[in-house]
Order: sequence, then C-alpha cells, then structure tokens
Amino acid sequence: PWMLQNLTPAGTFFLFALMCVPYMLIVWKLVPETTGKSLEEIERYWTRSE
Repeated sequence: PWMLQNLTPAGTFFLFALMCVPYMLIVWKLVPETTGKSLEEIERYWTRSE
C-alpha cells in the first residue's frame, strides 16, 4: 500500500489519528453526559430531542 511505503507505519497511524480528532470533538460536544442519570432521564432527553 502506498501510505505504508511512503509514510511508514508510524506516519500512517499519525494521519489516521489526526483524522479522528474532529470526530472526537463532535462527539464530546454533542453526546450528553450520562453519569449519575437514570435510564428514564436519558430516555426523556433523547425523546425530547426528536
């Protein structure tokens, strides 16, 4: 594969890690914290959002 030959395995891993950062930030911002909440509270949150 081109990426492994030209970027080395470490470079390929770093590239994919950089590509994951925006998605991690989106999940961190949009998915609510559920620690300490009951299943009913979580269900209420998601059904209210629809």
